[in-house]
Amino acid sequence: MNYKFPTIRHIDDVLPHLVGHDEFIVVDRGGWKAINYAVVTPESFWPLDEGAIMRRECRGLIFDALTGEILRRPFHKFFNFGERPEIGPGAVDLGQAVCHLEKLDGSMVAPFIRGGFARWATKMSEEEVAARAAKHVESRPRYTQLAMDLCSDGLTPIFEWCSRKDRIVLDYPEDKLVLLAIREIESGEYLPVENVIATAGHYGVPVVGARLESPEAIRAKTDMEGIVVRFQDGHLLKIKSEWYLTLHKAKESIAHEKNVWKAVLESRADDLRPILPDHDRAGRI
Repeated sequence: MNYKFPTIRHIDDVLPHLVGHDEFIVVDRGGWKAINYAVVTPESFWPLDEGAIMRRECRGLIFDALTGEILRRPFHKFFNFGERPEIGPGAVDLGQAVCHLEKLDGSMVAPFIRGGFARWATKMSEEEVAARAAKHVESRPRYTQLAMDLCSDGLTPIFEWCSRKDRIVLDYPEDKLVLLAIREIESGEYLPVENVIATAGHYGVPVVGARLESPEAIRAKTDMEGIVVRFQDGHLLKIKSEWYLTLHKAKESIAHEKNVWKAVLESRADDLRPILPDHDRAGRI
């Protein structure tokens, strides 16, 4: 898991590593291009060679469409603890983590500067989710100032947009845009957590909180997604609660009638009902 994040200055630093990997897409948004993965194959991110390391960066990279210059670098692809032997017990010492941060159940949103303005986008674009986050920012100029200051200094501030309008599993009655991390755009290095907290305090924006529970306690939790385990070198792992994994998987499969009946028979309907759209909630469970 421990490796040096690759330097990225231009889209041509990335494109050669996508050859033969059609699961990755480059989308032209007019003034900029975004790179993300559409699906994941066994070879997308493993084995851990130069190509896989670069492909792990391709989850929301944004480049200037004319110059090819990198404009934004959000989180690299990271995994669930125990998902593979290389990132499981015996291979990773969780005791070496510098902190456990709450994993919020929203959408990643990060700004970049284009045409002298801060634009807010999810992994791929300024679509509806990002548009709602941008609307939230309009009446809170401290976010725009933070974005302009940090992006101008070669940094990407990474946020989580949590809203009932874009609910995944957990319910957030009040819209919020929470600072998660700050990353150097070219080097990929993450600023220390204390710098992230200080930045949030300086600009007056909410910042992700720490969790003190053990991984075992987190897995047994309800009403939370889990934690992100952060190490000194900036590498990250996820640990999710079994409760969240069950409901998230059920929501993804809710379109299949047999899965709905299975939920009813297993007495999980009450857990599923709140996370369904109104028409599904009334008509199915």
